[in-house]
This record gives sequence, structure tokens and C-alpha cells, in this order.
Amino acid sequence: MQAASHGAEWHPGGEYRLKGSASGAPQTPEAEAEQSLETREPETPLCCARCGHPVTRERHRIAVSGRHAHTRVNPFGIVFHFGCFALAEGCTADGPPTAEETWFPGFLWQVAHCSACHTHLGWCFRGDGAFFGLLLDRLTLPS
Repeated sequence: MQAASHGAEWHPGGEYRLKGSASGAPQTPEAEAEQSLETREPETPLCCARCGHPVTRERHRIAVSGRHAHTRVNPFGIVFHFGCFALAEGCTADGPPTAEETWFPGFLWQVAHCSACHTHLGWCFRGDGAFFGLLLDRLTLPS
């Protein structure tokens, strides 16, 4: 299965990799996100790609279950690539928290939307602490 918009492909064993990298070897979305994030200043805002509303900042980037970026598949087979952030002041969490089909055991989740345009940006996870899982392709640098 290919995700043409990201130049990525699904490989046997559930591996999601980008096609082609500087070294010629495919890179995982997680590795590419880590590389691009490491070069930005901590105060750099990340904005909603649809409307430009500030959502979070680089300094809020955190590791959950050992890494910042994750790729998960929902029960409908849709692949999501997201990064974890301690705070996302530009998001609104909607709906009752649920543990159904959670990607992080012990955490309830709610859908997170842009506070300005209401675009789905990811999820708010609450358990022993709280964090946002934000879809990396729906965030951008300010223009």
C-alpha cells in the first residue's frame, strides 16, 4: 500500500517507510521527524497547516514510550504519523475521554482540533500525566 502524498510505502511486517533518502536508503517517518525537529530552536512555533494558527512550540516536544514520533493504524486501517507534545495551547480536546482502541495503555484519549479552524490535528491522551499526539503533516512553521 502506498501513501502517495508522503512518498511513503507500507512494507510487510507493518513497517511504514519513506521512499528514498539522502543516503539512498529508505527512512522511517519517525527518523525523518526526529532529524527535522532537532535543528529547530526551542521557541519555534508549530502552526496549523490549514489556517496558520499557532498550536504548540518545539520546546513542548517529548518522548512517549521511548520516542517522540509514532506511526499507528486505527481500526479502519488508516495510518497516522504523529509526534508527542507536552502542551498544545492551540488545540481543543473534544468528546468524552475513552480507553477504546487506545495506542498507549493506561491512557484515555480525546480528539484534538485546531482551536481556530477546527481541523483534526490529533489526540489528547490523559493517564498518568497528559500529552498531545499531533499529526506531523498537519503542522507547519509560521509563514
